Amino acid sequence: MGNILETGKATLLVPGYAEQLALCIVGDAVILEPAHLPAFLREQCRGAQRVIAITVQHVEWQNGNWTDALVYERARAQMLAEARRAAQSCSL
Repeated sequence: MGNILETGKATLLVPGYAEQLALCIVGDAVILEPAHLPAFLREQCRGAQRVIAITVQHVEWQNGNWTDALVYERARAQMLAEARRAAQSCSL
């Protein structure tokens, strides 16, 4: 997300690995504490320690060959799942 406190800007990249596309969202940004949000937003952000509000100024699609990134993400997901299973089976 970059240094929002210094720049007041944020870029959010939302990957779609299966489609090999990404949505890039850029704009002015502020960091909010959940306690300062209206109740209906606080409910939608339950569990968040902080909330980033972005005033969108630019949206762009990016595409390319994401094969390597997808292989990495699948391997990482498998490793995390195996670590969780191992942690659950090692009770003392």
